[in-house]
Formats: sequence, structure tokens, C-alpha cells
Amino acid sequence: MKHIQGAFITGYITVVVKGNTPELFFQACMKHKIPVWNIKKIGKDTCEGNIKLQHVKYIKKIKKETDYKISLLIKRDIPFYLNVLFEKKNSLLPFFYVSF
Repeated sequence: MKHIQGAFITGYITVVVKGNTPELFFQACMKHKIPVWNIKKIGKDTCEGNIKLQHVKYIKKIKKETDYKISLLIKRDIPFYLNVLFEKKNSLLPFFYVSF
């Protein structure tokens, strides 16, 4: 499973799946045509992988059909970083004012 091109622009999330044979959850995602990449087995009953942000609602549907516990860990993309920048704009304004 390869890295999906353009996922950083649209956004992707790292998903942690806990339960008995968590690899089967990612296999169910592939059956529903949800691209998953960077799948890593962390422990005996834990795996993590990356999924596009637009497929999170389909992941929740698959979760209801199975007995796995899912955690959404890390959000990565340009819009998330822009939100962080706008939240901290009050602290950045004096820096730009002094430098110009």
C-alpha cells in the first residue's frame, strides 16, 4: 500500500485500531474502497494506519459493523496547520510589526 498523492493538501488522519486481529479492520476498509497506507502493527491487538480525511465518515460506518475500538490520532494537512496559525495570530502580530 503506497502513499496517496495529494493527501497532505486534502488532509489525512492517523487511525489507531484496537481489538482482536485489527488487520481485518483495514482489510474491510479496502473492501469498501477506502485507501489506507502506512499500516503498522504496534502490539498484539493494536494497529495504526493513515486514511484520507474525507473517508472518516465511512470509517465510522465500518466501526459500527465490527467490534473494534478506533482512535483518531494525528491530523495532518495544510488546513489544520492554517487553523493553528490563525489561533496564534495574536502572538505573531508583534513579531511582524517589529521586523518591518
